[in-house]
Amino acid sequence: MKLQPSKTMILLLLMAITAALALPAFAENNTTLRHTVYYELDGLISIDREIGDPCSTGASKKQIIEGHGYMTKSESVRIANHIMAIDDEIEWTTAPDAIRNLAVMTTLELCARPMSTAAFSYGEIPINYFIYDKELSLEDEGDLYAPQLKYIDNWNRIYDLYQLTGDKRLKELLSLSFDRENEKLYYREFEYLVNEGDIISPYNPLIQEGLLVARPKTDQVWSVKMETEPGHTSIYEADFIAAYGPGPLDREEIYGKDYMWWFDDLEKGGIGRGDRYVGNYFEIDQYILNPSGETRRYISMSSPFSMTFLEEEMNVEGFTEVKEDFELDNLEAGPDAITLAWYELF
Repeated sequence: MKLQPSKTMILLLLMAITAALALPAFAENNTTLRHTVYYELDGLISIDREIGDPCSTGASKKQIIEGHGYMTKSESVRIANHIMAIDDEIEWTTAPDAIRNLAVMTTLELCARPMSTAAFSYGEIPINYFIYDKELSLEDEGDLYAPQLKYIDNWNRIYDLYQLTGDKRLKELLSLSFDRENEKLYYREFEYLVNEGDIISPYNPLIQEGLLVARPKTDQVWSVKMETEPGHTSIYEADFIAAYGPGPLDREEIYGKDYMWWFDDLEKGGIGRGDRYVGNYFEIDQYILNPSGETRRYISMSSPFSMTFLEEEMNVEGFTEVKEDFELDNLEAGPDAITLAWYELF
C-alpha cells in the first residue's frame, strides 16, 4: 500500500535533520552524528535537503526533489569532524498523467583545495634599493627616463602598484637597477618567475604569503540531475566518503597539531601529519539509470598534490545509464584518525 505523505510530515523530517546538524556536538573531536531515514512518497513531491558544511564536515550534500510521481528513498548519514560518509538509494516513477516530471538533483561540494592558476605574473625585482627626490640621468638609454619619485625604501611597493594599475611607466621603473654610489639607474631585464595562467599549488609560498593571487582550476563539485518522463522509472545510487582535515593555512591553536598536517622537509614526501589527522580524500561509487528523460552531469575535481584533474559536462535526452567509481586521494589519514568505519560508531 502506498503512503500519502502530508506536508507536515515532510516538514517535521526536515526540521529534525536541520536541528541534528546544528547540534554543538562537533566541539568534541570524536563526536559523530548519525541519521538513517526511509521515505515512501506518492503524489506531488517537493524535498529540499542539505547536509553538512564543506570545511567542517569534509563535504556538503544538497539534494532537490520535485515533481509528480511515486518514490522510495533510503539514506544513511555519518558525520564527524572534517569527515562525512553517505549512502543514498532512490527509485522513482513519474506519474503517467504528471503535470510536472519527477526530477532528482544531487550536488556534492568539497572543501579540498583544487589546482590553481596564477591570477597575474610574478617576477624577481630589486629589493632595498633607494630612489632620491632628485633627477637621475641614464646612460645610453635614449629617451627612457626615470620619473621623479620621493624616497622609497622598498621596490616591492612599486611592484604592488604596478600589479594593481598595470601602469607601463611603473613597469619601466621596475626594469631599472640603481647604483647608489654613482647615483645612476641602469636598465635590467624583468624576468618572471610565474606567468599569468600558470598552474600553481594553492599551498605555494607565494600564495601563502599573500604575494600572488590564484584562481581555482576546478570547482570541486560532483553533481547530477535526472528528470524522468511520465510512466518511466529511474534509479540513483551513490555511496561516498569525503574528508578534509586542517593544514598549513589553518590555525594550530584552534585545531591542535595532532589533528593537522604541515610541510616538513624531514618527513617522507615533505609532509607531516598528526596521529589523528583525518586525511584529505574523496571516494564515490555512483550508479544512475534514466530510461527516458533528461540527464545532466557536472563534474569538476582536481588535486594540487598530484596536479591532476577531472572535468565533465554532459547533457542527454533519452536513455542514460552510468556506473562509476572515483577516488581522489590527496593525503592519507593519521594512524589514529576516525574513518567512520562501523566499529568506530559504538
